[in-house]
Amino acid sequence: HYNEANNLHRQHISYNASSNEKYINSIIKTFREDFFIRHNIPRDKTTPCLFIVGMPRSGTTLTERILSMHPRIAGKGESTVLDETINQTLNKKNLPPYPAGMEKLSTSDLASIGKQYIDAIREKTEPGIMTADKMPHNFLHIGLIKTVIPDAKIIHCTRD
Repeated sequence: HYNEANNLHRQHISYNASSNEKYINSIIKTFREDFFIRHNIPRDKTTPCLFIVGMPRSGTTLTERILSMHPRIAGKGESTVLDETINQTLNKKNLPPYPAGMEKLSTSDLASIGKQYIDAIREKTEPGIMTADKMPHNFLHIGLIKTVIPDAKIIHCTRD
């Protein structure tokens, strides 16, 4: 019965391994060393950010819960702020979607993405408290995160 149910469920999922591989390769191609050199955004140690990334069921929720028990860390759950900020910026400039459009953004545009993210994620958070964003698929944005928020800490959860 499980196999039959899984097969029925799979019929409604559209996943293309080749397309996914092309997408990942385009991210790798975009965020090379020269991208980081071209877009050297000043560090801001006054707004500490933590990203907890990984595949679903890899322990991101447990990691966030444990860390947010610390009085200096505010858990923000699976925040969509980063995706929204990226998409708004690219749409406003009529650029192709992530990651292709990133090459066309100026350093100022990228700094603005970082500032908008920080302003939104830190809403209702006291100064000096680290925010913890546990959106698992933010692993796709690590290159961007390290560009626009250079001092961000990243925890990558994996599962055996």
